[in-house]
Amino acid sequence: MSASHEGQVVVVTGAGKGIGQAIAERFAEAGAHVVVNDLESSRVDEVVASITAAGGTAVGGPADVSDSAQVETLFDTAVEAFGTVNVLVNNAGIMANRSVANETVADWDLTMAVNLRGPFLMAKHLLPLMEGRDDPAIVNIGSIEGLGANARHVSYAASKAGVHGLTRALAVDLGPMGIRCNAVAPG
Repeated sequence: MSASHEGQVVVVTGAGKGIGQAIAERFAEAGAHVVVNDLESSRVDEVVASITAAGGTAVGGPADVSDSAQVETLFDTAVEAFGTVNVLVNNAGIMANRSVANETVADWDLTMAVNLRGPFLMAKHLLPLMEGRDDPAIVNIGSIEGLGANARHVSYAASKAGVHGLTRALAVDLGPMGIRCNAVAPG
């Protein structure tokens, strides 16, 4: 990541641990102002403290990305703190290890809500803030399981396949507005 993120405002969902935390910390190192999101506020506080202790700028935005009202509040937090948003990283996600025989409708719905509805809602509510900005971008964290699959990950693989499809659709819709949309498929 280059210093080109100096002064940009970046929202990272699921930034309370793992890949999301690393993304948030790296953006902060590159000079971005980071809005740290996670469902658990204690994780958010820890990552914000880590970023600020290292000399970066960050605010916390605990929210459930599958809930439209909470997503709106998250963006209100970003605007209050930094005035706008330049980059969105949709990293929040859940995965359970169970066979299709043991997958309940509630399990399926929760995975789809977090992993697929979340990135949709984040992009939808962020759009007014990104229009007309310099080099706005949306990065969706998919998975190699969205391109293939592993055993006992039926809802996760399906949701991540949806993330890759959503990303392509967003790129087509938002590209003419100058908003880049890409997916990364860790695995």
